[in-house]
Amino acid sequence: MSNKREVTERLRADPRALSVYFALVEVAMARETITYGALAERIGLPRRGPRMAREVGRLLELVSLYETYHARPLLSVVVHSTTDKKPGRGFFALARDLGLLAEGDDEDPFYRHQLGAIYHTWS
Repeated sequence: MSNKREVTERLRADPRALSVYFALVEVAMARETITYGALAERIGLPRRGPRMAREVGRLLELVSLYETYHARPLLSVVVHSTTDKKPGRGFFALARDLGLLAEGDDEDPFYRHQLGAIYHTWS
């Protein structure tokens, strides 16, 4: 994983990453959620498909690392799938990689806690 300075520089140098970051802050401040497709469309990507999934995943990981390095909850928790209304596998995998969610722990309570923490932080 990258260090705080590197992640900050990567986020600031990537216009799409900044767009995602500010979109997620806006969603969190409104105490809402957004789908992966709607977020992708908002930053000029197709609403579905492998390209969208890869690029949105990369951007959400960068935002999540940035927030972690600034001692805030995972802002990407406000992004969810249309089917189960929860973040995707990548969100939970990153949480495990960051040591925020232990292997085998139930994802639902973690998700609900992160979402509440994000709303508390940004609203």
